Amino acid sequence: MRQHDNAMTTLRVNRLDLNGSVADGPGVRLVVFLQGCDKKVKCAFCHNPSAHLPNGGLVMTVDSIVSELLKSPIRKVTISGGEPLAQAEGLRGLLDALKENGFDIALYTWRQKGQVPEDVLDRIDWLKAGEYRHELRTSTMPFVGSLNQKFLRVA
Repeated sequence: MRQHDNAMTTLRVNRLDLNGSVADGPGVRLVVFLQGCDKKVKCAFCHNPSAHLPNGGLVMTVDSIVSELLKSPIRKVTISGGEPLAQAEGLRGLLDALKENGFDIALYTWRQKGQVPEDVLDRIDWLKAGEYRHELRTSTMPFVGSLNQKFLRVA
């Protein structure tokens, strides 16, 4: 892995899933669950309530996260949370490092696509946008939990 300008950039990480998920985007993917959610009212039935608190999890450098991911032969990754955009500066550094290392990147956010900064959209391949709404839950649309959510190719 090449050292980059963001070598000392840190993020709070809830956990890394290095087992390979088929539920978090197209193909078999690694998953980085970032810590902290900035949504004022938490989504009912949140899939990751342990990731809500902004000061929980572990502080990791971008390089240490990417080093862990590179131990796997899988080169597809989903960044989830919590809410990844709550750590936007560190997220940008992570996305740059992942792209440098050839990863296909999906980002899961409760925000709508128009609320995701353009410079973040430019760094990812896939976007799951929209808050989970239990009354609209679905099991027929891939990679989303409720009908109001969208899973989009952005690259």
